[in-house]
Amino acid sequence: MRFKVGDRVIENGMGHGTVMAVYDRKGNYAIEFDKNIGGHDCNGLTKGGHGWYCLERDLTSTNPTIGNSRLEFKWV
Repeated sequence: MRFKVGDRVIENGMGHGTVMAVYDRKGNYAIEFDKNIGGHDCNGLTKGGHGWYCLERDLTSTNPTIGNSRLEFKWV
């Protein structure tokens, strides 16, 4: 699985969203989109109208990375 719960993603047809659950081992994710997309609530995992199950191949990460390492920031 390429994404984890909490990762920010883009789905080209629907916009920006957050991974709310890894739905199965086939690469399906429950995504809560920032805007109401006329979707559903992914069985209670997302706000009503903001949820959709998406395939991994249709998602792009918006999390900052360098190579294959995810950057983590700490406020000082």
